[in-house]
Amino acid sequence: MDSFALFERWRGGPRTFEAAIEALNSLQTGRVPAEEMRRQRDCTISAMHNYLDRVGLCDSDIRRLSVVHIAGTKGKGSTAAFTESILRHKGFSTGMFTSPHLIEARERLKLNGVPITRERFAQLFWDCW
Repeated sequence: MDSFALFERWRGGPRTFEAAIEALNSLQTGRVPAEEMRRQRDCTISAMHNYLDRVGLCDSDIRRLSVVHIAGTKGKGSTAAFTESILRHKGFSTGMFTSPHLIEARERLKLNGVPITRERFAQLFWDCW
C-alpha cells in the first residue's frame, strides 16, 4: 500500500495519540528496489510541500530557520543531544527532531529540551496527516 493510500485510510478516524502512533507505524517499510525508492522520493517531496501547506508554511519560512542537520552512521543522537544542550545553555531557543525514538514517539520532538506532550504530539501529527 503506498503512502497516499495510507493517508486516506486514516482520514476521518480518531485523532488520538494512540491512533497517531498506529498511523505513524503504518508508514514503516522494508527494503525496496532503487527504482521504487526514486519514485517514492518524488512523491515524498510533493507530500512535504503538501504538509507545509497544511500547517500554513511555505519554502521561504523553512529557509529562514537556523538548522543543524546531523547525519552519519554512528552517534547522531548523542551529537544532537550535546549540540541542543550547548545551544540551549547559551540562550538559544531550541527544537530537536530525532528518529527513531527509543521508548515513545513523542520523544522525537523536543522544545527547549523537553519532549512534547502526548496531546501536542497528537495535535501536530493530525494537523500534518
